Amino acid sequence: MRCIEKIKGAEVTSKDRTHERFPQQNLLQSIYSFSLFATEKEGLLMRDEYVKMERVFFFSNRLDLLARKLAEYVKSSGRVHTILVPNQQIGRWLYLEIAKRNGIAAGLKMVEPERYFPSFTSFPETFLTLYGLLEKSSDLELQHYLQGKEKRLIHLADLFSRLVTIYGEHEQERKDQGFQEEIVKKYFLHYPPPLERECQIDHEVICFGIDYLAPIYWKFLFSSPALQVYLFSPCLYYWEDTESDWERKSLHRHWKRRGAKDRVCLELDRYLSEAPRNLANWGRLGKETLKILRSFDYQEEECYLIPQATTLLKQVQFDLLHFENTKNPTISRAPSGIDDSIKLFLTGNSRLHEIEVLREEILKTGLLYHEISVLAPDIEPYVPLIEYVFGEEIPYRISGVGVGPTSSFRQGLVRLLSFVNGRWDVEALLTLFETPSFSKKQGWNSGDLQNIRAWLEYAGIDWGIDPKHREEVLEATLGSKPFTDHGSWERGLDRLLDTLIYIREIELESDLFEELIGCFETLKWFPVFEKKSLPFWAAYLEKASALFEIDAEDEGEMASFSHLLKSFKNFKEEVCCSMDGIQYLLMRPSFGHIHAAHLHAVQFSRLQDASLIPAKALFCIGMDEESFPTKRVVSSLDLSRGKKSIPTSVDRDRYAFLAAVFSCEELLRISYCHLSEEEGKPVAASLLVQELLSVTGKEIQEERFPKKQQPLKKTVVWPRFTSSSFSVGRVHVLLSELRQLLKHPWQFYLQKAHGIYLDRTLQETFALQKAKLLKQSLEGPVDFGPGMIGKALEIDILEKKEELLAKCTPVTLELREGSREPKWEDHRYIVPPLEVPLEKGSVVLTGTIHQTSREGMLSFRPDTIAGSLQVWSDALISSIFFGCPHLRILKEDRVRSIENPEKHLAALLEYFLIALRCPSPLLSHWTDPILRKGMEALEKARLQGPSLEDPVYDWVVSRTELPTSQEIFSDWEVLCKRTFSGLIALYPTTKKLSREGDEAV
Repeated sequence: MRCIEKIKGAEVTSKDRTHERFPQQNLLQSIYSFSLFATEKEGLLMRDEYVKMERVFFFSNRLDLLARKLAEYVKSSGRVHTILVPNQQIGRWLYLEIAKRNGIAAGLKMVEPERYFPSFTSFPETFLTLYGLLEKSSDLELQHYLQGKEKRLIHLADLFSRLVTIYGEHEQERKDQGFQEEIVKKYFLHYPPPLERECQIDHEVICFGIDYLAPIYWKFLFSSPALQVYLFSPCLYYWEDTESDWERKSLHRHWKRRGAKDRVCLELDRYLSEAPRNLANWGRLGKETLKILRSFDYQEEECYLIPQATTLLKQVQFDLLHFENTKNPTISRAPSGIDDSIKLFLTGNSRLHEIEVLREEILKTGLLYHEISVLAPDIEPYVPLIEYVFGEEIPYRISGVGVGPTSSFRQGLVRLLSFVNGRWDVEALLTLFETPSFSKKQGWNSGDLQNIRAWLEYAGIDWGIDPKHREEVLEATLGSKPFTDHGSWERGLDRLLDTLIYIREIELESDLFEELIGCFETLKWFPVFEKKSLPFWAAYLEKASALFEIDAEDEGEMASFSHLLKSFKNFKEEVCCSMDGIQYLLMRPSFGHIHAAHLHAVQFSRLQDASLIPAKALFCIGMDEESFPTKRVVSSLDLSRGKKSIPTSVDRDRYAFLAAVFSCEELLRISYCHLSEEEGKPVAASLLVQELLSVTGKEIQEERFPKKQQPLKKTVVWPRFTSSSFSVGRVHVLLSELRQLLKHPWQFYLQKAHGIYLDRTLQETFALQKAKLLKQSLEGPVDFGPGMIGKALEIDILEKKEELLAKCTPVTLELREGSREPKWEDHRYIVPPLEVPLEKGSVVLTGTIHQTSREGMLSFRPDTIAGSLQVWSDALISSIFFGCPHLRILKEDRVRSIENPEKHLAALLEYFLIALRCPSPLLSHWTDPILRKGMEALEKARLQGPSLEDPVYDWVVSRTELPTSQEIFSDWEVLCKRTFSGLIALYPTTKKLSREGDEAV
């Protein structure tokens, strides 16, 4: 029987392929059960003979055709409809499609399966029930594993929460073993498995775009008096009997063990290999659905869109649809002779570069933005990169991302619970205060927060509520040992109260200070260290949430929070849960959208969620072998593992990729980082991408990045230094910030001025690595590595250590906030912060200098002006406090004397404040040319580039237009030579300086 329908000029067909597929049926029947290949049901109606049936299944290779069918039905019926959709993205897309076709979408109730089927219980209910059952279990094996450890109990409850769902859906596949039998049986007493419930549906149900449901759910749906199912189907013909490569090999081994003849096994393998390889490898999830539906009666209607094989992409779609292998693609070439319907991009080792390439390719397509879809196995890591690269130039909408990290309410609640149940660390409290939802509720602005921070620093508060609390924390971590009360909140607040009576260096705003004391007293109510009942936790969390102000961006997270509180209040069992368990439930991800209101925008989604949604251009990013298909580690406690009838996450990913191939209309672009991020080792494409390449041969265009001959377009001009006039007031600076500026001024500028943190490690020479090992050996034991090389390195380092200790004693200098008098603690010299007066303000320095000495600063760097520059700040400060202005170069065993360190430190701090606003050019390989050798040497250094790999330098150079060497000297020469005149004096040169530079020195 054959049905033909015309859709936009394309032929839509279906035919009975049973006998066509079985030419060797008598031969194979002796070893293979052909019940698997049941013939298609008789009674398939012609389109003009179609009459309304109670249960109708619509099959198509395109979701938009299914949406058109549904829109026609909704328009004609005029009733309220319940529509089951796999996720919110499909539901949102379907709403828009129906509205676009009918002019309005009303009376539609989109429901996801977990919110529709009566068998689904919420995760909090399942988790808390199992938490209580596991804790109360009398099984000795289980209790021996738990050992009273809360984290193990939480982990096990989380694991069983997922397992009982699988057990309930596939009851016949489970065999109880060990302690699980007791736990699972008791759980199902509370929540009986769906198979044991005799549930009926008394209303019409429409199921749209759901690729797989367990058999019990299909049984439940078929109890409806009117059921319509709209299902993706990748093949016109009967394909339920296809076997993947792995299944064919397994089947071959099975029949060989049963004694089947080689000729018969060969015929079986030849028959199974007739199927398109990728349809068999990718389509297991769809096959399982067809096998389940075989036991039900329903009417079929097919509406396939037959692609014309004019491009390579269309050829692949055509062959899969017609149950054919793509062997030698015969396509109509473009005028250029190159088919670009499918492209593969290998983007190096940077996700940022991958998104930059994506942006350029999107602009090249010339399509409307809403016609483009971007899918990734995991979209989360790409979100900040998308926001950075796309900005406001290309509108975008991101779906299926965790909204918790962007919710100020969620962040504040987690920070509150972590703080009150921790050490009461001052930085943790300040972080809580600076959370927008908390500070808005208190009515504090940025100035108030700065004042509070300054007060707490003056009070010398470190951690601990009072002496008793500090003693409890220390005893729990270090055992019973003597301790001091220095740094507790009680002592620090008493000191602040003294400032209201006595004259002190700081002044308190009485109203703000009263609010601070009131807030502190409120927080003292929240610490809970015992297990409490769920009603207690509901009241506790309600009181905690009252400390935060909820805005529009927090509405989604607040709805999830309210649902959790409702679960606690309605929970029927007596379960006591710890704070850790409550925090675990609060930290569970909740998903939402970014720029959800943007309709005419590029759509970013998880591949598993949106692969069915049609798009003219489809970009699949992050498609490397490590990321896709996603591999879930199967627990040894999972009693259903290895069951063929239960699809895995890999099966779902494969079917999603198959759907993505069909949903793409014109252009398919696949990209991945083909080099590992840390070591630069080759990374292969996803196995599914490799299988796609295997049928297309060399027809797919492949582009590797980066391409030196095609640099990224430079749209940003690197800032130039214009003026040194500024007013600073009183500024606090960390010594680590000074070191970062001297080590790499561009990295320092990107982080401080723009918040750009390039996750890259600068390459170091072997000599510098040895110097680091020497520094570590002075602090404690060092692992030098195995083998003869490690032993030789150990001998060399220890010899140098002995030579160093014979000349001086390494110590640590700490400029500690809150310290009043200098004092020694073992080899650590603790001093008050150093305040350096400047022309228009002052700078207060705090921090730690490791590996200095009373005989001078120890330098493990080379004896060059660039090497000594990196320890210049530490050398000046060490000289001031120890009164020994020497720089000891260990590698060359040389001592260099520093004159007037106080003057040079003040100049360095003024330079530091300028470098916060304008990027300094004193890179390691530019230092000597700028400070000593002149413009020609700088020009040569710029042409040669850094001697070692420098990702920050490469990132800046590839994206910005740098000033010329003449402009750099014009802007910075005088300032740099004046700032580092003391350093230049340590390395005199015969090179003639410019007049201005000579005067500066």
